[in-house]
Amino acid sequence: MTLFKRQFASCMRNPRWLIIIAVAIGILIVQYRTAFRPVWVLPDINPNFFNYMLLFNYFGQGSVLYLMLLPFLASLAGGSVYSTEKIGGRLPLLLARDSRLTLIRTSLASGFVAGGIGGTAPLLISLVIAVVREPHMEFVDGVQHSAEYYPLITSDSWVYGLYCYNQILLLLLTVIYIFLLSGLCADLSIGSSFFTKRRYLEIPVPFILSYLIWAATDVPGHAGLSFITFLELRAANAPNCALGATITLPALAAIVYALYSLEIRHDVR
Repeated sequence: MTLFKRQFASCMRNPRWLIIIAVAIGILIVQYRTAFRPVWVLPDINPNFFNYMLLFNYFGQGSVLYLMLLPFLASLAGGSVYSTEKIGGRLPLLLARDSRLTLIRTSLASGFVAGGIGGTAPLLISLVIAVVREPHMEFVDGVQHSAEYYPLITSDSWVYGLYCYNQILLLLLTVIYIFLLSGLCADLSIGSSFFTKRRYLEIPVPFILSYLIWAATDVPGHAGLSFITFLELRAANAPNCALGATITLPALAAIVYALYSLEIRHDVR
């Protein structure tokens, strides 16, 4: 537990948070400058703070930017835990007190939590802004009645049923999902650092993987398998969105576990 606390505290004190905060501010500036142009004013919309949040406001370009950069933010926050210990020369000292297995598991755990916080930070900041700007949550119908009507979440979105059932539950599950996704992205970086010898090489790995999956699947018949598509909630109406949301976390966890297993076997030999 002491090692976990030290590693987590080190992640949270890292100067990289200045980059994470700067990127988050940049994303939000893009979001709000593009979401509320006069042409996008929603007529007669019921007050709902979702309209001021990333992922829920369709017209803001910050949502796509956020989803593309999310793996990078998560990796910056928690993806270098093991690499810092290894390249900094502290592994021998740590291994004198704890087993290598304990060190690896603790690194994955602390990196997961720090990465989860880093990845969800822009969304949570937008939530605070949204509640201050519009502290109401009245239901907005998802059926487009006319060309001038723009619902928050369309009736064919894969989350519309949950949106109708309980909007707070949808918000809570969205935050939890992105936290888990971000934590696994950070752990993917940590798993990559098991096999790298240079500092910072692990950071772009989740970003590159997510971009490749998005590019390979965002074609007719396959759009929605990438989280860059299915987490843009109002527009996430492709048939594969629910499938993509279902398989993404287990697939990432399986990759992290495979990297973990390879490192453990290598250490045993």
